Amino acid sequence: MNKQNRVNKSDSHRILLSETIPSEVPIIFSNDGFYRNCLLSQKNNYYPKDLFDYIVIGEQENKSTIPLSYKIKKDSYSLRTLSLMHPYSQWRFIGFYREYSGVICFHCSKSKASLRSPQKIGSSFYVKNKNENIKRYKLDSIDTEEEDKTIKHPSSYFAYRGVNRLHKFFDSSDYLKFEKKYSSMWMIDISKCFDSIYTHTIAWAVKSKSFAKKNIDIKSSFGQVFDTLMQRCNDNETNGIIIGPEISRVFAEIICQDVDIKTIASLSNKHNIKFGKEYTFRRYVDDTFIFSIDEATSVLVVEELTDQFSKYNLHINERKIKTFYRPFYTEQSRIIRTISLEVNDFFKKFTKIATVDDKKIILPESILRVDKLVNSFINTIKSICTEGNYGYSLVSGYIISSLSNRILKLVDIDLKKIENKEELDAKYKNCFITILQTLYFFYSVQPSVNSSYSLGKSIILSCRFFEKEFPQYEPTIKQKIFELTIDLLKQNQFSQKTHRENLIPLEKINIILSISEMGGDYLLSSGFMKKLFDFTSSSFSYFEIMSCLFYIKDNQDYRELRDGLEIQIKLKLTDLSDIQRNSEVVYIFLDSLSCPYLDVAFKKELLTKFYKDNNKTIPEAKALEQMLNYMGNNEWFINWKTIDLLNMLEKKELKTVY
Repeated sequence: MNKQNRVNKSDSHRILLSETIPSEVPIIFSNDGFYRNCLLSQKNNYYPKDLFDYIVIGEQENKSTIPLSYKIKKDSYSLRTLSLMHPYSQWRFIGFYREYSGVICFHCSKSKASLRSPQKIGSSFYVKNKNENIKRYKLDSIDTEEEDKTIKHPSSYFAYRGVNRLHKFFDSSDYLKFEKKYSSMWMIDISKCFDSIYTHTIAWAVKSKSFAKKNIDIKSSFGQVFDTLMQRCNDNETNGIIIGPEISRVFAEIICQDVDIKTIASLSNKHNIKFGKEYTFRRYVDDTFIFSIDEATSVLVVEELTDQFSKYNLHINERKIKTFYRPFYTEQSRIIRTISLEVNDFFKKFTKIATVDDKKIILPESILRVDKLVNSFINTIKSICTEGNYGYSLVSGYIISSLSNRILKLVDIDLKKIENKEELDAKYKNCFITILQTLYFFYSVQPSVNSSYSLGKSIILSCRFFEKEFPQYEPTIKQKIFELTIDLLKQNQFSQKTHRENLIPLEKINIILSISEMGGDYLLSSGFMKKLFDFTSSSFSYFEIMSCLFYIKDNQDYRELRDGLEIQIKLKLTDLSDIQRNSEVVYIFLDSLSCPYLDVAFKKELLTKFYKDNNKTIPEAKALEQMLNYMGNNEWFINWKTIDLLNMLEKKELKTVY
């Protein structure tokens, strides 16, 4: 079972842990430190209080800020733009959630068609514990009472009704019921939904368009306040909302729910067709699935949805409309089903099921030739993809996730209870090498941010498992991971420096961060790091700067690179007078001050510059020293000292990703 934990419902600051930042970020980035600083700022001995008040709380309300926008790979050809909002804007949403949580839930409870919407303020969260032995591979240093459970495993602020992953709908009894009742299924989606949302339309959804236009000067209503906050966190833009934070999905959900109920009402009034009788539909954020008794009815539903969405300046992507007739089995479902069977068959060739203390466990079997086994599986998958005229894009993520879960099951074992453990030593080594080689292959042909989390977790668990259980093979496993990583990073898509504007190579960064804990014998050379990252480029991003600092730490072999990173930080922070608006400036500034690998003199220079550039009185030397000491022991967005990458990856798995 999963373990249930209670949370403090009155702690509205916890929205910072789940609602205000994107999920697709480097492994080492989180809002944990920011959350703590927000709580600590209320205490008398909080040394950077004037800095916190100036940057986070601000001197005026409704100030606009510039988000840190970046792009990640969506697939082989297209990119997705995400935004990290300014800490000031995040702070403003704390009060908004505190005051309007009930209103949000009310407006998200109107539609019967929504598959995912806030229901109430969450009172508990769940920690996966079906792999009960995994805790043994976490770092003891951070597993303390002081590390609050709410921070270690943040759930969403709200409890949600429906499903937290779209695939769960297709596996549900409701889906089978619809297939039994209706003969056709149409899939539609909104073209560039978040980019197209006009912020003022939130007021249309919660009141009416005519009411909102007549009362445009009313600033204190829920719709107006939400509209203003979404504008201000996006540099006063009214066309489009930032993409990434859960807050944006809540904003879109309220608008889409209004479309749902108006569509249902209009179809009943104009065509006398009833929701749940001649047709039904389900919507997951901006994807809608229409079930009906015949094609003519489906056409009417699509036309009405198109008309209702267009009133909000949202448009159906006509090129992506897909139609299915019973059985409702898409090509993607078919190929994933086939791949699932092949993965199971592959795994059975070198593992077996055993029972210990009434618990089912997985044990490794002998492997005659690792390379032959791996190549055979890859060729089988290649054949399936070729027959269906698909690339690896449809299957790689699934295979990586499946194999990563197999590693979880393999390490979820108390070997003290296994008889003849010594006979398993070499079997475990070959078993892990087989899985790791396969993982790296499918990651190399179709890397993605989500897959980087799965592969990263497999890397870390493998190393810790052998360090604890089979130390004689620890160097072998680490060396294999290192060689596979080098081969991966030498491929063009990883080795070539990024030239597309604002594109952050998270697929590369997260793997490099994952191997960072293997020790000094498995470090990438300084020269190789220079080939992977352009340390002199003006486009070198906040995420890249901090990730590289985290990797090279205070290792003297990287002195030149660290000097280069300091130069980059200085260039990014040439003018700190914009720190109240510019998100990139504030993130680099705060994380640089807390970074233990930067010289104290350098950080003192930055802190002094902050006061000068903002026309503030520079504190005395002792006060500056106290502030720097405090900042050095209390992280903001990068946990430099006590981070457990396994915990960070676990938190990302628990978060819902759209």
